[in-house]
Amino acid sequence: MKVKDAIRNRRSTRAYLDKEVPEEVLHELLDDALWSPSWGSTQCWEIYIAQGEDLNRVRDGLLTSYQKDEALSGDNPVGVDVKNNGAEQVKNRYMVVGKAIFDHLDIERGDSERRELYYHSMYSFFGAPTLVVLTLDKEESEDYGLFDLGVITQTILLAAHEKGLGSCIMALTAFHPEVIQDILNINENHKIAVGIALGYPDSGNKINDFTKGRIEKEMGENDV
Repeated sequence: MKVKDAIRNRRSTRAYLDKEVPEEVLHELLDDALWSPSWGSTQCWEIYIAQGEDLNRVRDGLLTSYQKDEALSGDNPVGVDVKNNGAEQVKNRYMVVGKAIFDHLDIERGDSERRELYYHSMYSFFGAPTLVVLTLDKEESEDYGLFDLGVITQTILLAAHEKGLGSCIMALTAFHPEVIQDILNINENHKIAVGIALGYPDSGNKINDFTKGRIEKEMGENDV
């Protein structure tokens, strides 16, 4: 598979088959991801894996926090509520894609029951059998540290696509870190930055047919 094909064809997977990711596939994927570049080769990240009962406990804890409408407690910018705190242009794009997903699923604006079911599936990582949790050293600069985490996140997504796996970046993993820290024995010197749902896509589920467009930009003479 060409890198270009992986970049253009990978999509966020929001429904997964009830099929575990083989341990050797997961290890190979993460071994490849560890070759991601980082500032000064600091490699400031740590990677945690949730599967089986641990993942069920994470799901239950986050869903309970959501149902109780608890305030976000994440301690890094990834956990910011974009709808309320993002730049206006970013908020608009965020809201547009949310509406597009509901339109794709034929969920009407007033259908609160089906909307709530969708949010529940989101807090359950869309049924993915594996959750990858990326953390950042608390002493690390957030500017470069989060940039480096973005790089390794992209590497994981592309490596997963090459292996026939679906993936979805799950920012909500960082919304209530106290739910996850003890379950996955997170290094106390690290903070949770983001999660990635991994598994085999359910190609028969309509949600996985959803695609998002990209902003059209013309390249100027100084953009090469």
